[in-house]
Amino acid sequence: MAVGNDPTFLATRASYLLNLTGPSMSLGTACSTGLVAVHQACQSLLALECDMALAGGVSIHLPLISGYSYAPGSILSPDGACRPFDAAAAGTVSSGGCGVVTLKRLLDAQADGDTIHAVIRGSAVNNDGHEKVGFTAPSVAPQARVVAEAQEIGGTPPETIAMIEAHAAGTSVGDPVEVAALKQVFAKSQQPCAIGSVKSNIGHVDAASGIAGLIKTVLALQHRAIPPSVHFATPNPALELEQSCFYVPQQMTAHDATRGPMRAGVSSFGIGGTNCHVVLQEPPVLADAAASDLSRSEHSGRPCNLLQLSARTTDALEQMALELATALEQPDAPPLADVAHTLRCGRSARDQRLALVAASTADAVAQLRKPVEAQSATPQRLAFMFPGLGDHYAAMGWELYCLEPSYREQIDTCAKELAQHRRGDIRDQLFPDKDWRHASARSIGAEATAGKLDMRAMLGRGSSAPQPDPLEDPVNGQVAIFVTEYALARLLLSWGLRPAALTGYSIGEFVAACIAGIVSLKDALRIVAARAALIRDQAPAKAA
Repeated sequence: MAVGNDPTFLATRASYLLNLTGPSMSLGTACSTGLVAVHQACQSLLALECDMALAGGVSIHLPLISGYSYAPGSILSPDGACRPFDAAAAGTVSSGGCGVVTLKRLLDAQADGDTIHAVIRGSAVNNDGHEKVGFTAPSVAPQARVVAEAQEIGGTPPETIAMIEAHAAGTSVGDPVEVAALKQVFAKSQQPCAIGSVKSNIGHVDAASGIAGLIKTVLALQHRAIPPSVHFATPNPALELEQSCFYVPQQMTAHDATRGPMRAGVSSFGIGGTNCHVVLQEPPVLADAAASDLSRSEHSGRPCNLLQLSARTTDALEQMALELATALEQPDAPPLADVAHTLRCGRSARDQRLALVAASTADAVAQLRKPVEAQSATPQRLAFMFPGLGDHYAAMGWELYCLEPSYREQIDTCAKELAQHRRGDIRDQLFPDKDWRHASARSIGAEATAGKLDMRAMLGRGSSAPQPDPLEDPVNGQVAIFVTEYALARLLLSWGLRPAALTGYSIGEFVAACIAGIVSLKDALRIVAARAALIRDQAPAKAA
């Protein structure tokens, strides 16, 4: 119980459960904890201590069912409503909550094709020191300094900021001090800037308040809109908002596009004086929509997905399958490819296992709702067997070449190496009449739509006018068999399939030797190309 409830173990326990190996630390700066954690995570990313960071805050008050007796002069609201910036503001409302965000360096996120909800331009943290009347009191100058520093780091002048998510808790002292600090920073700005506080919606969630404000701001940036403030009717006269660029929005307002990209600031100030401010900007627009569509197609173009489940008992496995089916039936269910990836990479392997191949979400749901036939986790020995020439056919492997980047990479590597030992590009013989230079998932989709993806024709069977097969020439066929088998083996290895044995016949022997590491790919391709040329030269001699 001590380990489970001590807040200093929170981050390290999460790292243990999620197998995270980067810096892991629990912070405590009172009300600003959540946003300070975000700042610390940004610094860790910039210092290359990690490639991805989880940052957030949590505050749970026990007992969960509670209340309070209002006392005049306290920081708690007399009527249970939190009214930041309002003339009727008389106190805050305590609440509980938890929030976590995922952070990555922008270039890495773009390269990985991640969904980017917002960009952090800059962040800063400071402390009041003794520049205030008491330990728990706020101070204007330090708050102004931390806001100005974050804006300077982010290269975002005050006039470019459209919205400030304030720390404001609806108290008679804190709100005027915060607005006074913002006025100092924005003194020269002539552009209107909205101010609001998520505490009017959910109350003061203590250590999670900063992350709650950040999440609200990210949503505003994502939708390019400024949300209204609830529990607001008349501005607090002590704020003197009319003498500033600030206003409290009372209805949803679209961002003025003439001001450029939407930017916003988030403030969080902790009792004791640790202040934090973060400047954010709306997510970047993809420069090439066509390229992004292609990228998405590359990752989601597989006609089927493999779903893998495992549990300790059969009953648990069956329950897991039913829960997954229910989740997939929801309107906001993630793409099936994403579900398959998470099940494959983000779940522990248990004794009882279930695997199914689904062509669609509906197909997956139907199979998951069938009685579970669990398989034991008893290790199975796997062998890769590589045949000789056999029943090859034109355009063999074309669909894999279009859909699987790993397979295509191996084929291309072999083709470039073979160019030194033979005439012509082996891909022209492997994929006759195919535009392999621009192969992608779109190629398969277009051929299927046009009725050109005919497996019988690809196999050379059932065609009224079969075309000459370039692979009948040994100098092409021998090499094509090796390249196809090698690329397929590498694809299976990339999926985690590890053979206990390798065997092959004829040209397949060379593939087995290459995969086993007995001979390098470069040498194997040189030998296979020379062997194919000798076989072709021997054929006319025998005929003569």
